[in-house]
Amino acid sequence: MDPGFLFVSIDFLQQQQLARAEVERAQQEYDEAVRQAMLFEHRKKMLASAQEESNVLVHNASVFPERAFVESQLILFSLDCYGVIPDSFEDQKEKEEVILLWRKLLNVADKSKTLMTVEQFERCKECLEAISTQSLIRASADRLEAYKEFQRIKPKLESLRKKSQQLVLFRKISWIVIGFIAMVTFPIYVSRVGFAEIRDISAVWILTSLALGIITHLVAALQQPKDIKEVESLFHALSNEAGIEDTGFWQAVNDKFGGIPTIDQLRQCWNEQEIIISTILGEPEANPSVDSP
Repeated sequence: MDPGFLFVSIDFLQQQQLARAEVERAQQEYDEAVRQAMLFEHRKKMLASAQEESNVLVHNASVFPERAFVESQLILFSLDCYGVIPDSFEDQKEKEEVILLWRKLLNVADKSKTLMTVEQFERCKECLEAISTQSLIRASADRLEAYKEFQRIKPKLESLRKKSQQLVLFRKISWIVIGFIAMVTFPIYVSRVGFAEIRDISAVWILTSLALGIITHLVAALQQPKDIKEVESLFHALSNEAGIEDTGFWQAVNDKFGGIPTIDQLRQCWNEQEIIISTILGEPEANPSVDSP
């Protein structure tokens, strides 16, 4: 083979790898640009919607201070969560609009608070806590089935993995034992029959050792769990669906309900929060994932 051709082939492969890396980088940049554009449009829509709602709250703050306080807090929380803040906008006019919106909502909250009694303000805090609890209930209900299925197959997968590891260990030990016996018995046999005769059966000796090793491998392979890959795939899918890695979320659920709740417990808790919320905001919209059987 021409050495020059080999170097050209290696250079071509390197160029191909660099080209693929460049395409992947460009695709990632494009995806990120699209995501940022969609997020920016969402922020602009939230800004426009919040401006309309804030105008209503300004008029209602004196008449319905409790409702105005709670709704202003919810809008402020949403704006903060989605980054509707001055630094998220490049246009100076939009920056000023965001600043004015935040000031207006904070003024509504302050004015409403001054018009409430201590008991009314406590009811507002209870209402906000109930809304937060419903968010936790909604998220729990969405993940609960996957979480319980994850917990159900977890011991099964651990058992399959343990069995697989034991078979791998058995195979390794068997190979070591076979090799050790072959190495120990071969010189003993040579010392008894002499090297001239052992040459005739050395090949048989080696083949026999290899055959025993292959048989051991096949026995271990046949006993390997057949469905371990399928169970592992399901395990990882359920882990993602349930958000198992989000330990903070499940810790919050455990703290709130004293353990992992059932769907009936979530329904009951949801209805309890509705009663609290309705004292301030009226009847809230039902959550299908919790209220539907």
